Amino acid sequence: MSLPDRRAPAEHPAWPVLAYAVALALFAALPVELAPLARAAVLFALVAVGIPLVLLNPRRLERETRWSRVLARGAVLVLAAANLAAMGLVSWLLLATTGAGAGRLFLAALQIAVIHVLAFGLVYWDVDRDGPVARRLHGRWPGRPDFLFSRDIDHSGYRPEGSRAAARRTWMPAYLDYLRLALSTLLLLPGGTTPASPRAKALTIVEAFTFFALAGVVVVRAIALAL
Repeated sequence: MSLPDRRAPAEHPAWPVLAYAVALALFAALPVELAPLARAAVLFALVAVGIPLVLLNPRRLERETRWSRVLARGAVLVLAAANLAAMGLVSWLLLATTGAGAGRLFLAALQIAVIHVLAFGLVYWDVDRDGPVARRLHGRWPGRPDFLFSRDIDHSGYRPEGSRAAARRTWMPAYLDYLRLALSTLLLLPGGTTPASPRAKALTIVEAFTFFALAGVVVVRAIALAL
């Protein structure tokens, strides 16, 4: 097959849909103290948005419309933002709560940390190179990437940045690559992936900073309870 004809296969939606469902389930299971009415409204909206997106591409992520693009990006950004709000609320409650009530909040902090990784994995997955469908349809190097993976440099089909002769590639990052990116960003581990655009750098900074702020509150509160 000639280089210009190579194209990565369309991604299966199983992993991103599972991550989205697990994140929503953990978000729904947060303690009742965490703005129950607001959480219920967010959950209802995210479930309502998710259903037509799954129905649009039940087997392979091959079709995209203007409305589906807006809904998909809006859903993952709202999920990440709502979880950040819950993170701030849990941090405040941990510092203000005394006695046995803190134990339930520690568990909530763990739930929020898991949602944090899943949600930012979805954000990276949806933002990079205009999303999973566009990555396959317009999968040319460099394709204005937000993140550069180690496998992005395919020497058999590499062309200089900006070259109109850039070849299509048989590999494109999938959700698990972005989930790994989110986890390595959170743990400050080298993951073979580099943020290449200003928005990618901003997103990774927000993910890492907010997590360490929550972790700091948890550690301080645990020490205070132990003394």
